[in-house]
Amino acid sequence: MAVYRRRKYTTVATPNMRKKIYDSLSGHCAYCGCELDFENFHIDHMIPKSKGGPNGANRVPACPLCNMCKGELSVDEFREKIASLITENDSGKIGLLKKYYDIKPKRSLFYFEEEPWRSTGK
Repeated sequence: MAVYRRRKYTTVATPNMRKKIYDSLSGHCAYCGCELDFENFHIDHMIPKSKGGPNGANRVPACPLCNMCKGELSVDEFREKIASLITENDSGKIGLLKKYYDIKPKRSLFYFEEEPWRSTGK
């Protein structure tokens, strides 16, 4: 028999708050820096709520791919996950792509670390 857990109460961002979060990085993903579609961006908690992260200034705009890949990882854990995808010793699919296309890690910093970021406050 399956046991279902109730989801913890989460707040829903108002349209005004979504706009503030979107504008906090001028409509770019906090992680990869891609331009975001205002109608289809995710709000990510840099410090995951599951690890005690608050709302407010902890929320950043993210593209769906970065947000889903990051999941409940901290920023540093997410950085390590990305770095581990393309390693010098990788012999899988990424290794094959690296061999033929000379793929190198794009950046060691996330977009929010390189660009001015206007915290959304509370």
